[in-house]
Order: sequence, then C-alpha cells, then structure tokens
Amino acid sequence: MIQKLSFIVFVFLSQIITAQNNIIVEYKDYRTFTKSIINVNSATLYITSDNAYYKSEFFEKINTGSSIDANVLVVNDKNPETIDEIIIDRKKKTLTQKISADLFLTSKYAVVENLPKMIWKLTSDKKSIGKFQCKKATTTFRGREYEAWYTEQIPVSLGPWKFNGLPGLILEAKDKSETFKWELKSVKNATFSIDSKININKGYEILSFKNFDKKRVNKINDKINIIRTRNASRDFKVGFMYTTDQEREPINEFRNQTTFR
Repeated sequence: MIQKLSFIVFVFLSQIITAQNNIIVEYKDYRTFTKSIINVNSATLYITSDNAYYKSEFFEKINTGSSIDANVLVVNDKNPETIDEIIIDRKKKTLTQKISADLFLTSKYAVVENLPKMIWKLTSDKKSIGKFQCKKATTTFRGREYEAWYTEQIPVSLGPWKFNGLPGLILEAKDKSETFKWELKSVKNATFSIDSKININKGYEILSFKNFDKKRVNKINDKINIIRTRNASRDFKVGFMYTTDQEREPINEFRNQTTFR
C-alpha cells in the first residue's frame, strides 16, 4: 500500500512539472583554467515543450591560492563579459549556439547543428541532489569524458550546455579532468514566455557547425603564419602553438586535430 502510494505521488509530481508552460533550471557553471584559477558562471536553462534556451554568463573568478602553477600564463581566458547562449528546437532537433566572442574570431556567430547524439552508459549508481533522486550515466563527447547525474522525476531529456539524451533532466555534470563542471542551484516552474529568448539577434552570422570550425582553424593557422613571418629574419626562432585540449570541445566529427603549430 505504501509503495503504491509513493508511485502515485511520483507520477503526480512529474505531471505537475511537465504540465507547466516552462521549467527554469539554475546551475553553477565552473571552468578550471589552472589549479589556482576557476571561473564561475551563473547559468540558467529555460525549457518549454517546443524549445530550450541555455544562458551562461560570468559571475566570479576564484583564486584558490595554489602556487603549483602560479607561473602559468593563461592565454585562452574568456572575456568576463562573454555570454554563452544555446537554443534548442526540440521539435526539429536542432541546436544553435550564439558565440559573441572568441580568441581568434571577432564576429558574432549563430552556429547551427543537429542536436548532438550523446551515447550514454547508464550505471546503477544513485544519489540525492536536493529533493531529487538521481542516477549516474557516463559518455564521451567531442574529446571529453563526462559523468552526469539525472533525475527521472523530471522526465525531460535535457541538461546544461549541450547535454541531452538521458531519460530525465541532468542536474549535475562534469568531465573526467574536472575542467568543466555544472552543479544544480534550483528547479522551478514559470509561467512567462521565453519566445523572446530564442530569437537570433541581429548581427549574428548564421553558419553550420562544420563551417564555423573550419573558419576558426583557418584563423588559428593564419595567426601562426603571421608570427612565423614576422620572426623569419631574426637570429633566434620564435614559435607559436595553440592547442584545443583545454576547450570544451577539443575535437569534433569533422576534426581530430588538437594541436596547431
């Protein structure tokens, strides 16, 4: 009798959540540049039956005081004013990432791709996150190994950033090196529309994920060639190397190369 009642309550709560016009999920979005520098973004995921909108913007920089890599120069630190935005059309299964700043590209881009297919391995591990019962899953996506904790109490196959494909909302995620990590702050229902958030603002060049990656690689190579040319006549050689290893997507379906010289 008690088990049956618990099941009824679980179903009822799920229906309450999914029946709402919108779900708002708030996360802390961490990026560890070095042992001593951690950027913390404030991130919000808005979900409707048709669309999802994810926005992550700089909140604070944490200096851990570690001296292990105190002399390391971080050259790929994003501008604190940078805002990451992702729009998902849940019906068409497309994803658009709005990129307003990049280390090599100065224009604004709306990068369109099919909703990435993440192949998850479900595990038997369980834990509670707040009031939600969660299960663990792992995947490898574009050069990074991730683990995620999702709850079937909210049967929405989405999560922060580009995460999708699990039988419930992802509340926590991190990659194996813990360079990138997301932690839940809150989940709540909302009644206002998010239509204004899912529009592509004027000034954004729309292009495919493949073409954006190609454009960026060309700019990296251009930068290397400029430095090489400027130093060609010197008695000593000045080299320049860029690696995508510390980026969120170091490789992709169209490129396996991570180091450029």
